[in-house]
Amino acid sequence: MNELKPLLPNEPRVMNWAFEDDLTHRLLIPVLDGLESLFLGIRAELDPKMSCLRPTKNNKPYPLGQCLEITLAVEKHLNEMNSANLSASAAQGYAALMAFKKHGGSVVSLR
Repeated sequence: MNELKPLLPNEPRVMNWAFEDDLTHRLLIPVLDGLESLFLGIRAELDPKMSCLRPTKNNKPYPLGQCLEITLAVEKHLNEMNSANLSASAAQGYAALMAFKKHGGSVVSLR
């Protein structure tokens, strides 16, 4: 299961499954509702702006075909956001995500 296989370009690889699994179970799984609230809130804020900037891509309506653009926008938003403006649930998810990163959890940037 942990056998290293060739990767696609930009494909993330978890180097220490046991560590990541433990960190995920301790820090993220207990606050899944907060993480969902965080990411749904970010999408609710970004989607109207992004769909106006690029309503179609390859003849498909937003968000179809724009996974990379959305991912990069969410990543940028997370890096610039003020957690004081979040609902209690979203703030809990944000704090858990930041703790996960601080403790060495893999959060892969696509840049």
